[in-house]
Amino acid sequence: MDYSNILNEYLCKSTIEDEIQTDIYQATLLHKEFAQALNVVILVKTNLKTNARSHVILFSSDPDLSITCGFSSALPEECFLASATGSS
Repeated sequence: MDYSNILNEYLCKSTIEDEIQTDIYQATLLHKEFAQALNVVILVKTNLKTNARSHVILFSSDPDLSITCGFSSALPEECFLASATGSS
């Protein structure tokens, strides 16, 4: 997967803080080795000054999970997959 060219239709949230852009993508994708669909969340951070990028991939076999993220200037970004019923 090319993390620099993820389609915008999968973009769930985008924020900019202290010249760091954070993009959160979510999609249901198929693994090439097995047929089970995976719920995939990709976090891409871009330094807008240097254009340096990093990414994190979260995935689950539960298609009903959604991404929940908390942003705080005092704390690191926290993200997790949460069930649609509200329990984690």
